[in-house]
Amino acid sequence: MMRNHTGEHLFAKALTDLLGDVTLGRIWIDGNHGSVEVLSSNVTLDALFNAERTVNEIIARCLPVNSRVVKASEIDKEVRAREGVTSKHDRLRIVEVEGFDKSACSGIHVTNTEEILVFKIIDYGIESDRAHVEFITGSRAVQQLSDIYNEVLRRKTTYPFQVEQIGAVLDKSKEIREGFEAMRDKLLETLTRNPAYDTIGGVRFRAEILPGFDTHLMKRFVKESKMKGPTVLLLFSPGDKCQVMLRTNEMPEEARYYIEDGMRAHGGVGGGRGEVFTCGFTGVEDPQVLFENLKTHIVNKISA
Repeated sequence: MMRNHTGEHLFAKALTDLLGDVTLGRIWIDGNHGSVEVLSSNVTLDALFNAERTVNEIIARCLPVNSRVVKASEIDKEVRAREGVTSKHDRLRIVEVEGFDKSACSGIHVTNTEEILVFKIIDYGIESDRAHVEFITGSRAVQQLSDIYNEVLRRKTTYPFQVEQIGAVLDKSKEIREGFEAMRDKLLETLTRNPAYDTIGGVRFRAEILPGFDTHLMKRFVKESKMKGPTVLLLFSPGDKCQVMLRTNEMPEEARYYIEDGMRAHGGVGGGRGEVFTCGFTGVEDPQVLFENLKTHIVNKISA
């Protein structure tokens, strides 16, 4: 907690130096992390990162951190203090980071900035008149930075890139993702516009493999399919984790009757009632084989 508390002081002072007079809103400090609300319309992401860099520079300078109690009347403009605090107390405790910051505070602090080790922002939110910042310090920050860097390195051999290019890689990933989602929506439109059903004993049956579809998109597919008469629709999203949705319409049995036994036989888990049954399978080696097996099971149930 001491590291986080002193780290918050350094961060607030660094932001003040960058942006001018800023006001702190809600502050939360515990042994795991810190949370700071900055009330200002001038906060930018670059300003937050620059303040973070300044904090780590101050940490590296190993500045002493001292405290003393003074009369409220002795507080001058060099001391950062919450509005109205000097009028509420006769005496105040001043925490000073030598040569960098003085602030009124009753919390516990380190005795030297080097004890903080590292200050790292882990989340933020910026609105028109305020910013919210989450941060960590100490060995936890070191470990988290190491873990993230190692996760990047782990992927370097399977997808060649320079670590310094990770921002560009993520931008490209976003671009590809958006293109994929647009293509997926187009596929959904095409499949629901011209449905192709087989007929099994008076029941219309359709089974589709839909790569990249999640449960939300499967529900859209079902909604836009507009089934009429006795119908069974099987939707299957392949992958190491396969997702399945079975939708029936005007059938003599609930949806679970047509798939539940087949699901259990292949190690799946799921549930449902009425005309909808959803399930999932993990560790699937060959999704195509699983799809065909489920399809055959359902056809047999319809034919029985």
